[in-house]
Amino acid sequence: MRQGFIRVAAVTPKVTVADPAENAKKIVALAKDAAKNGAKYALVGNIGHISLALRCGLVPVADFRSNITNPETAEYYRGAGARGLILSPELTLPQMRDIGGIPIVYGRLPLMLTERCFIK
Repeated sequence: MRQGFIRVAAVTPKVTVADPAENAKKIVALAKDAAKNGAKYALVGNIGHISLALRCGLVPVADFRSNITNPETAEYYRGAGARGLILSPELTLPQMRDIGGIPIVYGRLPLMLTERCFIK
């Protein structure tokens, strides 16, 4: 994968709950629709979504939520079909160099993602 700007990409859900088969069915339907409308890539947050992206004809790119922090994990994701890896933001520059992938160098990162409000 050449690094640079990607104009259109689908993003798989950050949180999936309840019925995994139903979640997969919905993700595939939405990804196929995105591909039909010009998306070329799918930003995937977990390894299970890679096969769904491939099934829809999209090029999977592992999101920073995949927690890729070492070369072994990177190779596992590549072996599963990921064509791009966005590295974990906790890594040092030498670690990023050793793993290879796309670093996050600037931007707002969520600290935590919750399904329900803590206050209510």
